[in-house]
Amino acid sequence: MIKKIIKYLLYLFLCLLMIYWSWVNIPEIFPSLTTTYSESFSREKYNKIKIGDTEETVRDLIGKPIIGTITIRNDSIYGYYFYSENKYYGFAFESILVEFCESRVESKISEIILD
Repeated sequence: MIKKIIKYLLYLFLCLLMIYWSWVNIPEIFPSLTTTYSESFSREKYNKIKIGDTEETVRDLIGKPIIGTITIRNDSIYGYYFYSENKYYGFAFESILVEFCESRVESKISEIILD
């Protein structure tokens, strides 16, 4: 009788341990359940960016390091993209760049923010 009680208590302990372990690791197993839209990507920050701003100015405004530029004609900078929270984000100064962003940096940019 005592062996059965110890056996069931051991099973109960193992079950509780498994539940605890899976709950602690939920962000790794199901990241979409715990990911929230970051306040750092608010439109107010992007509205302050003007055509011709330098990379340093843009980096200071958005608070993220710029990892690339979006250029079209004559090597003029029309936008930037950066990496944050396991995604690449890009923003362009003119809406005509949407096609350019999707075709050239399609594998990197997951959200395009237009000014």
